[in-house]
Amino acid sequence: MKIPSLVSVQWLSQAILKRTNSAKSLSVVDGTWRINGTSIEPRKDYIKKHIPGAVFFDIDECCDKTSKYQQMLPDKKLFAEYVKHLGMKTI
Repeated sequence: MKIPSLVSVQWLSQAILKRTNSAKSLSVVDGTWRINGTSIEPRKDYIKKHIPGAVFFDIDECCDKTSKYQQMLPDKKLFAEYVKHLGMKTI
């Protein structure tokens, strides 16, 4: 069964509760981030409360740091290394 990249809250809740075969390979990523100038602290928010089993994806860490623009996509190699560190695998 192929799982779409984005799912509804209801689907995710059922998959987590039932731990179906499709949920065994499910990776839930918390991509909370802040807009410059706000007081939101994404990692602290993640530590306080997140979806069970979710890993924290730090967009400030996994980005192209050579770009003059903020939070630009990293190259394929950096992205693969980052998600591997999170316990996920790329296709």
